[in-house]
Amino acid sequence: MKTSNSGTKTDNLLLVVAVIAVVISIVSAGITYNYLSSFRNKLTGFATESGWVNLTIEQNVAINFTTEMVNWSNGTVDTGPTFALLDTSNQTAANVTDGSWMGNNRGLILENIGNKNVSIEIKSSSDANALIGGSSPIFRWKVSGNDTSKVCNFSSGGILNNTWLNVNTTGNGEKFCDQFFFEDTRDQLKIDFYAKIPTDSLTGDRGTTITVTFSES
Repeated sequence: MKTSNSGTKTDNLLLVVAVIAVVISIVSAGITYNYLSSFRNKLTGFATESGWVNLTIEQNVAINFTTEMVNWSNGTVDTGPTFALLDTSNQTAANVTDGSWMGNNRGLILENIGNKNVSIEIKSSSDANALIGGSSPIFRWKVSGNDTSKVCNFSSGGILNNTWLNVNTTGNGEKFCDQFFFEDTRDQLKIDFYAKIPTDSLTGDRGTTITVTFSES
């Protein structure tokens, strides 16, 4: 039996074509895998880049009187009593007793407007004798919180919180706060004043300067 040469050539040709097709498929698969691997790395973060954000926040140690004056205006002791009393801590109409001075229940408001806790000392330029004069005058102050949370760590174990003291005119004055806080819910102090004015007091315009010395704590 004779074998057809044309048939053998055809079979060989088909075999070659089949091998070429397999090779092409393998090469294509490799190329596709490499491409997908590279693409996957980009999607899944196998390759990363880093950025940087930098800033510096400066310290700001600052306080401010948001209410900076107590003004009792003009007045005299009523006829009959030997003295009048003025008290900014009294929130009623009785904050002036036996006198015709204008009532004041505001006191001074001191605010920490910085971004650091501070210690504070408060001084008056005049005491009772220099400011008021006469028989047994009194000029006192007290400091208390004026915000929604605890405002400061008061000095002397906390006994200076809301306690009447004769004003201090020496050195830097009285140290009231070891730490006066700066956060918005606890950054305001109220300084109240109490004065006893006798009938034989000094007359004319009377005033005193209240100075606050502060430092970071």
